[in-house]
Amino acid sequence: MEVPTLAVQAPGCWAFDALCLILLFAAVDVAADPLVFLVAYGVAIAIAAIPLTPGGISVFETTMLATLAILGAGSEAAIPILGHRLFNFWLPLPLAAIFYPALHLGAGRTRSTW
Repeated sequence: MEVPTLAVQAPGCWAFDALCLILLFAAVDVAADPLVFLVAYGVAIAIAAIPLTPGGISVFETTMLATLAILGAGSEAAIPILGHRLFNFWLPLPLAAIFYPALHLGAGRTRSTW
């Protein structure tokens, strides 16, 4: 079986990311027209790809909120967008800190007893 190329993986990643955001909108009961949402998401992804700030800090969120505001969504859209950042960025960081030492063990190595 051939490994999917970047041309398949990138749109798949964006689709699952958008699905995560749609589910967050539904979870907090914020109504958004799917077409308006997809346009806002596409614009935010495109603008976030331009390195405007170090590490792209809050470019996606600001662009998403601004686009949704221009297209008629209310200010309540801020909660699921910030929740998206929490789940997709901040929540994995403590998990990475916990599991990082496992990377040093490597294949074939065993942990020595202290």
